[in-house]
Amino acid sequence: MVADTIRQYERGSFGGPFCIWNIMRFYTLAPAYTDFLRGIDPRVPNHAGLNYVQKRPYIGVILTVNGHDFLAPMSSPKEWHEKLRSSDKRYFKVWHSLNSQQSLGVICLCNMVPVAPDVYTMIDFTTCDRKYVDLLQAQYNFIKPNREKITDRAGKLFDAVAIKKQAFLIDKCCNFQNLLNAYQGYQPPPVPGQ
Repeated sequence: MVADTIRQYERGSFGGPFCIWNIMRFYTLAPAYTDFLRGIDPRVPNHAGLNYVQKRPYIGVILTVNGHDFLAPMSSPKEWHEKLRSSDKRYFKVWHSLNSQQSLGVICLCNMVPVAPDVYTMIDFTTCDRKYVDLLQAQYNFIKPNREKITDRAGKLFDAVAIKKQAFLIDKCCNFQNLLNAYQGYQPPPVPGQ
């Protein structure tokens, strides 16, 4: 799975110089894929809409949960994050590694979606605004040492929603099982001129 390959790379199994830009692992999903998923489950967050000033890319980290790769989207810091309990399975709070009181946002495990390699792209940081790159770098510095905790919480959430069918969580999360049943049927739109 992708997450296992990333762990091999981070341990140096693939060789090459160690460089933080080589191991940054934030991805964005193809908008057509998120549209496809929204047709299956309207709880999949939208990347564009009438009230949006600009399109929001679906950016997140890839986790292997129950044998499947999922992209769990990131959310930049918001006021409502302060009210979240740290035990809330739906989110994983991301803190600044040098200042444990500075929130850097959350990983929205409740909105994780199954992915295949052809629907996501690693973010090219050379095309991003420096302030945004600094935020992603700070988030990554917290995420990397907490990866197992994040994956563990994602697994527990998946179990609670898809297997145990806990009513409180079902209403607040994507329908992981329906998305898993359908995601491999996605056909990318044809490329113009081909």
